[in-house]
Amino acid sequence: IAFVNWGSLYYDGKGVEQNYSNAKHCYEEAAKLNLPQAFYMLGNLYRDGKGVEPDFTKARKYYKKAAEYNEPNAFYGLGFLYHNGKGVVKDYNKARDYFLKAADLKLPAAFTKLGSIYYFGEGVGQDYKKAFAYYEKAAEFKEPNALYSLGIMYHYGNGVRQNESKAQDYYKEAFRNNFRPTNNEF
Repeated sequence: IAFVNWGSLYYDGKGVEQNYSNAKHCYEEAAKLNLPQAFYMLGNLYRDGKGVEPDFTKARKYYKKAAEYNEPNAFYGLGFLYHNGKGVVKDYNKARDYFLKAADLKLPAAFTKLGSIYYFGEGVGQDYKKAFAYYEKAAEFKEPNALYSLGIMYHYGNGVRQNESKAQDYYKEAFRNNFRPTNNEF
């Protein structure tokens, strides 16, 4: 476990200079001990090209190895690859299955992603009620993207009665929980 912790310090640059090569080395040592978090973090390095050339095939390999140990973030990582067609053929059904496995293991971001899948109708019929239910589940964990998404639903009245006051409350709560807007977060 120490190797995973050291790797995370280098990965995040907390207390040491950020160094993805050193992080990779630590995660590789931890992977020799079959630590699922190490496999997951190696998958992230290869997915994002941090300290290595981006390689979605290697990312998928490491995520699959971590998923063998029921690492929820690994299921999410696999869902991400299939959802975005990174190193695999885009497949919303496989992505949804992986996100469901992560949600079964109580990963808040997975509930948010499932909400987005139903909100936008990606591989499923658009269903605002299911989207709302998944966003609400993620919001129980104070997941910022879910909180923001609930704000959007109330703002526009998508699947719920339009309520600007509730929308503003959810927006504020999202930002209190470190919501950071991106182009393709949800």
